[in-house]
Amino acid sequence: MRSTRRRSERTLTTASVDAALAALALAFASSCGDASTVRFAVDDAGASDPADVGDPSDAGASPSEAGQPYVQRSPFRVKCKEKPCAIGLSADSIAGSAFCALLDDGRVACWGSNIEGVLGRPVHDGGPLDEIGLPEFVEGVSGAVALASTCVLLADGTVQCWGPGAGPLPFAGVTRLSKGYTNRCAVVGPLEWSCAEGVYAPGLDGGALYPERSFQAPPGSPLREVFVGNVVRTGWLASDATLLLREDGTLLSSGSRNFIGRETSLSPVDPHFDAVALANVTDIDVGDCVCAIAAGEAYCWGSRNTAVYPVDALPRHVGFPEPLLRVSAVGFIPSEGAFRRLCAIGASGAVYCSGPNSAGQAGDGTRATAFVPVRVKGLNEPAVDVVAARSSTCALVESGKIYCWGSGVAGALGNGYAKDELTPMLVNLP
Repeated sequence: MRSTRRRSERTLTTASVDAALAALALAFASSCGDASTVRFAVDDAGASDPADVGDPSDAGASPSEAGQPYVQRSPFRVKCKEKPCAIGLSADSIAGSAFCALLDDGRVACWGSNIEGVLGRPVHDGGPLDEIGLPEFVEGVSGAVALASTCVLLADGTVQCWGPGAGPLPFAGVTRLSKGYTNRCAVVGPLEWSCAEGVYAPGLDGGALYPERSFQAPPGSPLREVFVGNVVRTGWLASDATLLLREDGTLLSSGSRNFIGRETSLSPVDPHFDAVALANVTDIDVGDCVCAIAAGEAYCWGSRNTAVYPVDALPRHVGFPEPLLRVSAVGFIPSEGAFRRLCAIGASGAVYCSGPNSAGQAGDGTRATAFVPVRVKGLNEPAVDVVAARSSTCALVESGKIYCWGSGVAGALGNGYAKDELTPMLVNLP
């Protein structure tokens, strides 16, 4: 379910939202990849100077001698010089092939599979746009400043959702969006987040369902990103988790032993928040596995398919050709072998993907499994964000355009066709 990302930035919200919330959607859906919240700055239309791409070796700089926290700053940002211009991108992990874009005028356009109404249109529309996958605006959504899967943050600090759990969230003063199976959580303070009905909260009253409740992070640095796991329709999932990324680069986890990425003597669930042994974490994403960027390097762990694949209970390093800025985690795809799928943006603005590639979702122009990360071909400008689903991938680039590649099933590529594309194709935004 799934978030768009620049931290060297002028924030998009009146509440200084630089945020991005990566998502763990541990429901029955086999895809993940998600999602994202707005995580980058947007230059005003006609911005005069291009972003300084810089030296890739600078992306993993150490904390300053003054003891400031490590912050990995990206030189890339959206510059809206022509319409339509997207400033945010997300994927929904229920449908797996549903994508949405936040435009600079505050509207949201979605395309792909419309399972449970995640495109913001009637589920049984039956119209040609549903069949061929052209993006359409979500009805009734305007004035949005941040996007996370099927929810938007509005300028007044409130949240509006469509699809599962449609309607406004009962919170005010929201500064960041969180993600989960029904997107029913939001950050409402430096150390506080609130959730509506259907949320899984490890360690709190046994993970029961709550109509509405607020939660407090342990004392420390303010929250930068929050992933909150959920209870699915049929009941409690012991494989869910909650992840808290602080502004100082520390990562806390609570929940399933398979997903928390740290040592614990408690099983199957550790109800306490404690630190994952990674320093200088700048980005996280959660699909069927968890991936994080720490000091420019990628680390992944966990799997929902524990009966099929062995679980890396602790973070395992994943090598990329250059330091990284963003990561999008999908995880293991049962039908495509025991290779973890993920995509990432490098310090040069290039996009890399690894894992299954039967539909061309790795973007290197082939269908060969990417045993190591391969560079996506055909993106001629730096990427601001990337979101990966099970068999398709989309990227937002500096000009505000979105490109997708991989499986075209259900119109996931947003170009009006259902065929596979082995390299990026421009999405026809409305």
